[in-house]
Amino acid sequence: MRIAIVCNDTRGGVQPYVALGLGLKRAGHDVRALAPGGLETMFTEAGVEATALTGSVDDLRTLVSGVAERGSLAAMRLSVRELPRRIETWTREALAVCEGADIVTGGVGGMVVGLSAAEKAGARFVETHLQPVGRPTGDYPGVLAPHVPPWPERQWRLLS
Repeated sequence: MRIAIVCNDTRGGVQPYVALGLGLKRAGHDVRALAPGGLETMFTEAGVEATALTGSVDDLRTLVSGVAERGSLAAMRLSVRELPRRIETWTREALAVCEGADIVTGGVGGMVVGLSAAEKAGARFVETHLQPVGRPTGDYPGVLAPHVPPWPERQWRLLS
């Protein structure tokens, strides 16, 4: 089976997908990956074919670090401004990697461009999240809103 892994995250969010790629490759699948510039080498050094997304995580981290100190709202505004500038290029790059794949997989970061690329390529997208994502629960906060007010705890976690 031909499998494309799309991950768009920092090192901690990419490295587990290298292990996934290796496991799939050892199981006899044809695996290729798309990762942020500078992190695709983690795949290639492990023997998994990989393509780099345009831009580097370090450049984006530098841009975000100054904004993050001003709070969540400032970070969200930065994302709203920066994502549209990058998304078209990243989606084209994802489509090139996903062409001919039977399955495309990724987590929250990979889904940003992986879902559209999989649909266009005629492949099935299989979610492989690194953290609990899915059906809302009050048992723990949502991955994108980990710091919820302590009262009323369960209701806030459910909302997050």
